[in-house]
Amino acid sequence: MRYKSTPFKEKIIDEFCGDLYRVMGASLEDYRIMCAKHGAIFDVECDDVLDKEGSSGLRYHLKHKLARLSYIFKRCHDEGEDWMDTDYEDDFWEYALTLDLGIERGGLLTESEQIAAPTSISHESIYRETKI
Repeated sequence: MRYKSTPFKEKIIDEFCGDLYRVMGASLEDYRIMCAKHGAIFDVECDDVLDKEGSSGLRYHLKHKLARLSYIFKRCHDEGEDWMDTDYEDDFWEYALTLDLGIERGGLLTESEQIAAPTSISHESIYRETKI
C-alpha cells in the first residue's frame, strides 16, 4: 500500500520525530512498531486524520498522542498501574504543558503561549531507561 505524501504531512511528521526523540528518546521506527503491536498503522492513521482534519488537526493529533504516551509511562513508572482507575484528565493536561509540545486541552498553542508554558518537570531519564 502506498501512503500519501504531501509537503505538509512530511513537515509535521519531521516535527513529530523531533518531539518523539526529545520527549521519549524514541525513533519514528520505534513508534511505528509500537503502533503495529497495538493494531494501528501509523501512516494510515496520519492519512486519515489529515484527510478529515487538515494539517493543524494532524499536528495536534500527533502531539496529543505523544503527550498521552509520555504521561502513561511517567505515571506507571511513578505509581504502577493503580492510577488508571482514577480521573486523571486535569492532571494529564497539566503534565502535557510541561512537555513543551505546543498543545493544550482542545487545540494547539500559539507561539507566544508556548513560551509561557511551564517546563519544570523533566522525565527524560525515565524514557531512556524504558524501551518502547
